[in-house]
Amino acid sequence: MSRTWHPPACTPVTLLFVYGTLRGQIRRFLPATLHHAVHLLGPARYRGRLYDLGAYPGAVPDPDHFVHGELYALRCDDAPRIFTYLDAYEDCDPQRPEAGEYRRVQDTVLLPDGRALSAWIYLYNGDLSRARPIPSGDWLCHRGQPR
Repeated sequence: MSRTWHPPACTPVTLLFVYGTLRGQIRRFLPATLHHAVHLLGPARYRGRLYDLGAYPGAVPDPDHFVHGELYALRCDDAPRIFTYLDAYEDCDPQRPEAGEYRRVQDTVLLPDGRALSAWIYLYNGDLSRARPIPSGDWLCHRGQPR
């Protein structure tokens, strides 16, 4: 079984896993002054279930399924400002996690080589009774977009 790797305190990055509308477009939602602080590391997976909510997906934890996405490194000095923009986009209130459509949590993501890392992820906080599961766990494939 893989062990989760936590970067040492001196590591100057914060990791972020994205699986939906932010995939390949994260800089679109940030001011140009923060573009230098966001770096794509590559593909990753999260143990969760992905749902089609209409114009965007929502993920929830599920040990029996995978959500496919991208892992980004954020410069630690800029991460609070980056999260301010992304929290607003995702309707996430870290002070009141139960109030937003999404909540931002740290959880384990898996790299293609099997390594496990701790990263931030936005998980869906709403009612899934009318949402359709996405069997592939991949929002881009589900929407017919190239990965």
